[in-house]
Amino acid sequence: MRFLSNVGGLLLVTAGAQAFFVVPCSRPVVVQRADPIVNPGVLASHVHTIMGGSAFNFTMGYDDAVSSACSTCKVRQDLSNYWTPNLYYESENGKFETVKQLGGMLVYYLQRSDSKDPEYENGLLAFPPGFQMLAGDPSLRSFGDTLEQRAISYVCLGVSGPETHQFPSQNCPYGLRVQVMFPSCWDGHNLDSPNHKSHMAYPSLVDNGVCPTSHPKRFITLFYEVTFQIDDFKDRWYKDTPPFVYSNGDPTGYGLHGDFVNGWDTDVLQSAIVNCTDASGSLDRCPLLHQFEDETMKGCRVPVRVEEQVDGILNRLPGCNPVQRGPGRATQQSNYDNAANDGSVFRRSLSYSPYGDVRPTPGRSRWRILSSRIFALARSQYSFQSINILTATPTSSPAAIRLYQRSNGEEKFSAPDPGDGFVGYAGFSELCKDLQSIIDVLWLSGTPSLQIPFLLNVASEFTKYIVSFPPSPRATFAIVRKLDKCFASLLCGQDIDTKEPLPGFENGLRAGMTTTDMVRCRSLVEQSRILVMEVLSSDTEETDDGDPDDGGESDTDNDRDTLPMANLDTEQGSTAWVEDDEARLSMDVVRVYENTIVQLGNRLGDTLGGKIQIGIGAEDHSRPDS
Repeated sequence: MRFLSNVGGLLLVTAGAQAFFVVPCSRPVVVQRADPIVNPGVLASHVHTIMGGSAFNFTMGYDDAVSSACSTCKVRQDLSNYWTPNLYYESENGKFETVKQLGGMLVYYLQRSDSKDPEYENGLLAFPPGFQMLAGDPSLRSFGDTLEQRAISYVCLGVSGPETHQFPSQNCPYGLRVQVMFPSCWDGHNLDSPNHKSHMAYPSLVDNGVCPTSHPKRFITLFYEVTFQIDDFKDRWYKDTPPFVYSNGDPTGYGLHGDFVNGWDTDVLQSAIVNCTDASGSLDRCPLLHQFEDETMKGCRVPVRVEEQVDGILNRLPGCNPVQRGPGRATQQSNYDNAANDGSVFRRSLSYSPYGDVRPTPGRSRWRILSSRIFALARSQYSFQSINILTATPTSSPAAIRLYQRSNGEEKFSAPDPGDGFVGYAGFSELCKDLQSIIDVLWLSGTPSLQIPFLLNVASEFTKYIVSFPPSPRATFAIVRKLDKCFASLLCGQDIDTKEPLPGFENGLRAGMTTTDMVRCRSLVEQSRILVMEVLSSDTEETDDGDPDDGGESDTDNDRDTLPMANLDTEQGSTAWVEDDEARLSMDVVRVYENTIVQLGNRLGDTLGGKIQIGIGAEDHSRPDS
């Protein structure tokens, strides 16, 4: 594995053979002026290179992070985001040029503790849900020999010499490795703090040593490595000092900083801390950490939301970041929020934005706002590139782009106030038609590694949609039957109707759902069965179940388990269909996810021991597997 060749720098501080593992991040998920920790909901003051989960957003929490459909980092149970500032070459004529990274980022998880720690007997802890922190100070321009500043360091690869705390004064033939050590001592109470630092503290030796009594609990230690290819500029130095500057206007290197938003499955990380005790750093020595395929990591994207140039040759640094050389602290410019490098501004139109709004919107209270994590499938360029369901222009109208356009809010069945920027779905059937097309494309052109996390995400978000509209039985059952066939087939490795093996299962079920996936699927099945029963028992009904002009096909038993499924367009009168056939409605409610229930019972029963009972009436109404 390529990342092992870069572990040598850290081995110097792990001579005691302390355990650690390394999470390689292959590339950024997005590069733009965004920082949900320091600047939540607005433009960040400077550009960051963000690694990790596809749910990254201008405002985000733990639930958003763990809804990511993919990540540019290797571990599937880690959907965190990690970021650092961009590095630029400052030319003699005052222009700036992007310095390329060698690879992406290496994120080390170091198992460091001290027997004198206040709560040493409790062991190392995993980051709790909602936790976030910042290391370093972007305003620093000189060295003060504090623990925080000693946590920032540089290694000039290809030359001899010690690490430094500022940019090295020579070229680095094999790259400039920048390093950020995060504090590991926690106050035990706060998931964040006003300055995003004071809830944490460094141990007495920065990367080792004893935690202060004010911060008695010890997390696993987080450490970033990013390598920049400064050798590309070896013949373009024009002064004695290094001609490089961070995106925050720092030409010294003292202002390097890193941010972390936790997106781990907490139980998995805690288990890794306890059980993954190898000193090689290799994920292969920690089998409980499942790994994304390389192609999945490379294809994972978040669409850029800020209309400005951030790479190539620039007239000035993005935002309003004049180069400030110190030695005093840099001052943040007051007008950075609307300043874009090419004169454009923050993209405020929500008509086709994959994110939640980042400015207060008039009339917002008159709308029910969807979660910012809505359909990572639709907002991630990974899905667009990998299964080719989105064209390059926003004027196209496939299902994915409509989800992309409308993922910010849904109509509350009243006219929005003037100035409302949301383009919502008029009804549940309209949304389900787009959702149906997404599932079809995933099923017909995806692989298990793509289908499983995306379809689980779709099923999860479906449970949120269904309670946001008046009931639409036909649309509800069509989508549930579609998901039921997908999940049941993925669980057994073959099409549940034709019995033909699915692509990707040539070597058995190892390519299918993990136990974690199955447990999540079981939870979604149980939740969905209850919600469908509750929603379809409501007195409120959706009277206009789609666009009558599109025509439609009747919901018959013949299309019940067919993929792609029948069109969800309906005519006026879907309400009458429900009223005239209450017995069929009751039976359809009972049959929600019936095939998936059978397969989950088989698989989880084998894995966990015994027969697994799932859902309402599973024993009486789930048809046997044949």
